[in-house]
Amino acid sequence: MILGLAQFEGKRGTVRAGRKLHKQYEKTNVSYIPSGFANAKKITEAKLYSSKHEFVGIVDQAYVGNGSITLVERKFTDSTVIWPTVRVQVGLLSILLEENYGMPVSKCILVFSKSKRVVKDLLVTDSLKNDALAMLEKTRQTIDTCVVPDADPSAKCNHCCYRNVCDVGSFYTE
Repeated sequence: MILGLAQFEGKRGTVRAGRKLHKQYEKTNVSYIPSGFANAKKITEAKLYSSKHEFVGIVDQAYVGNGSITLVERKFTDSTVIWPTVRVQVGLLSILLEENYGMPVSKCILVFSKSKRVVKDLLVTDSLKNDALAMLEKTRQTIDTCVVPDADPSAKCNHCCYRNVCDVGSFYTE
């Protein structure tokens, strides 16, 4: 909940379908570990907290072992573009994993699935994590000041939970 406004994102069909996909992967092949991660521990749907940066996140899946962590993030979409929002999410989840497990996250495997399954790798760098922390700070400033940042209207406004209260999104017409 941001600024005291509920998102009601669970009412959207794609959100419900994505959550169903996450639950399916959480319960399917629980003990299966791919050959590339033979000596690793598999983590699934772990809710983690950062005491250093004070935020919480849920890791879809990760493999911890051999001195590093590989994050697996699943997206229920046909778009296979690694958008800035996905990069921020991966950066913050990587920070959570590193803080809670005491080893670096080397990469993230992004699994895009809706009509077809596409897998992409994203290297987790210090720059990626620093950019994610900068966005976290900008978000906190928005919450603290109640000043909405400048934005340009786009087609994404039609799917935003806050479009009816946002100066930008409420005027977008496609």
